[in-house]
Amino acid sequence: MSSNNWSCEVSGDVPIFEFEEGMDQSEFAGSAWDEYTTQIDRHDVSGLVTVVRMDDPFHADTFEVWNRSGQKAVKEGITKWGVVAEGLKSMSLKSQLDVPGLDVYTTEDRNDGIEWVRS
Repeated sequence: MSSNNWSCEVSGDVPIFEFEEGMDQSEFAGSAWDEYTTQIDRHDVSGLVTVVRMDDPFHADTFEVWNRSGQKAVKEGITKWGVVAEGLKSMSLKSQLDVPGLDVYTTEDRNDGIEWVRS
C-alpha cells in the first residue's frame, strides 16, 4: 500500500513504513494510520520498522499518533520497533515512542533497523 508521501512494504513478518518529505498530518493520521492498523492486526507481525524522511515530524498532533502507534503495537504483542531517521529526528522520535513494553531502536541505516527488529 502507498500514496505519494508514504508507503508500506511487508518483508516477511516485518511491515516497513516509509514516510517521505511533504507528508502532512492528515495523511499520517488518515490513510497511513489505516494501513498501519491493518498490518498490526495481523497475528504474525514480529516487529516494525519506520523510515522517517518527513520534513517535520514534530507537531503535537503527530507525536500523539506516534504514541498511539506504539500503544497499539504493544497491545497486539509487538515488542520491537526500529526507527530510521537522521540526527535529531531519530532522537526525538525515540523519546516519543517511550511506551512500556516496546523496545525502540533508532538508527540512520534502513537495513540496520530491519536487522535489529529481526534479531
